[in-house]
Amino acid sequence: MTGARAAHAMSFGDHLRAARTARGISVRDISVRTRIALRSLEALEQNEISKLPGGIFSRAFVRAYAQEVGLDPDETVRMFVQEFPIDHVIAGSTESVEGEIGRGQEAQRRRLRLGYLLTAAIGIPLVGLAAYLIWSARRPASAADLTSPSAATSTVSEPVAARPASTSSSASTSTPVPAPPPAPIKGTGVALATPDALKIAVSAEGPCWIRVRSDGAIRYQGTLNAGDKQTGEARDSLEVTVGDAGQFRYTINGRPGRVLGKPGEVVVARINRTNWQDWLQR
Repeated sequence: MTGARAAHAMSFGDHLRAARTARGISVRDISVRTRIALRSLEALEQNEISKLPGGIFSRAFVRAYAQEVGLDPDETVRMFVQEFPIDHVIAGSTESVEGEIGRGQEAQRRRLRLGYLLTAAIGIPLVGLAAYLIWSARRPASAADLTSPSAATSTVSEPVAARPASTSSSASTSTPVPAPPPAPIKGTGVALATPDALKIAVSAEGPCWIRVRSDGAIRYQGTLNAGDKQTGEARDSLEVTVGDAGQFRYTINGRPGRVLGKPGEVVVARINRTNWQDWLQR
C-alpha cells in the first residue's frame, strides 16, 4: 500500500526521470536520438511546462521521450495532459497527437467501409439483373411463347425457382466493380511509372514539427521554422508525421505534393512506390 501511495505521489517529471534512469541513458542521449533540444527535455523532467513550445509540440516531445525510455506513448501523453490541463499544454486539442491522428484514420476507415457497402448494395442487384436479362435473351423460345399471349405473360412473371441455378449463383457470388485507376497526373496524360526510389524534400512556411521515417527508420525528427528544408530518400516507403499541415510543403521525386490538411491539423502521410503519385498535386 505504501508503495502504491508513493508511486501515485510521483510528479510527471519524476515518472519520466525514473523510466530514463532505469534504462541507463542520459537526457543528452535522448536529445541526440530525437533531435529535441536538451533544454526542452530537461524542462519536461523538471515539470517546467512554461519553457516548452506548447500545444501539439509539447505533446509530441512527450511522445518521443516516452518511446525512447520504453513507456507507453499514448498513456504518457494522457498523463501529461491530465497533470497539466492548461492552455499551454492543451492548445489545439485536449488529446494526444496520436489520438488526433487516430480519429482521422478511423474516419477514413469508416468512409471506406461505407463505400464498400454502397458498392455492394448497388453492384450486386445490377449484376443479378444483368445475368437475368442475358439468360432471358438466350433462352430458346417455345411454340407456346410464339403463339400464346398468356404463355408470353408467364415468361415474364415466372417464379425464381424456375430459373436455372447458374443465374442465382452468379448474382450471389459476384463482387463489387473495382474502383477506376487513379487519374493521370496533370500535364502527363498517363499514369507515372513506379520509381526505383522515393526522394522527398520538405520545407515549412512557419513552425512545424515533423518526423520522417524512411523504410521504417527515423531519418529526421524535429521542428522546422519558416524557410527550413530537409531532404530524404527511401527504397520502398516513407512515413511523414506533420504537426501543422497548414505550414508544411513537400515534393516527391521533384514533383509538388498535394496539401495534406488544414492549419493546425496533425497528419500522417504513408507514401510508397505504389501509391506515391496519389500524393502529388493534380
